[in-house]
Amino acid sequence: MTNSAPPTNLDEGTQLLRTVFNALPNYVFVIDTDMQVYDYNVTAAQLLGLNPQMKLSHRTGDLMRCVNALTASGGCGQSEACPQCQIRKAATTAMKSGSAVRQHIRLIREMPAGRSDFFARITVAPFAFRSERFLLLIIEDMADIVQLRELIPMCSVCKKLSDDTHSWEQLEAYFEERWGISFSHGLCPDCFEKEREKIENMQSGRK
Repeated sequence: MTNSAPPTNLDEGTQLLRTVFNALPNYVFVIDTDMQVYDYNVTAAQLLGLNPQMKLSHRTGDLMRCVNALTASGGCGQSEACPQCQIRKAATTAMKSGSAVRQHIRLIREMPAGRSDFFARITVAPFAFRSERFLLLIIEDMADIVQLRELIPMCSVCKKLSDDTHSWEQLEAYFEERWGISFSHGLCPDCFEKEREKIENMQSGRK
């Protein structure tokens, strides 16, 4: 396999960046602090049911079908709930701080089949282009994680988890095997006091 030569001119460089932009598996938008959308990748277009070549004049909440945006007369940004929008607040913080902001969000979407919860992890990163400041909004769908949390059967006594084969595993083993997540262990204040009392009682019983 031979290595491809790097882009030799601006047009090739732009084409490469667009190809990478569209190859990203997450939903990616270029926005400003007012949630105006200037660009988006193919994955985002699929989420929104849009033509990837479509020119935009909408805000994020309108395109995402946020229930607050769709029920407000002026759309995204005009609802009483909009100042508390997690995406809007993250965008403002990122622009003011000049650094990326990451957080989890819950968005209620108004869909043809009814309202539905959309859980995601977002990253909002500021950047400058031609003397103007923009934000890169990356949305990672967390539906699988949320569904996992809601559906895993757990023993109410020993806290083991059941898998699809109805085998029971320790919580640590379950997550490490499936998600590569390792746990560190310690004692919360309540358990620390209980364990300390046990040790003191054992020591006093030996006297």
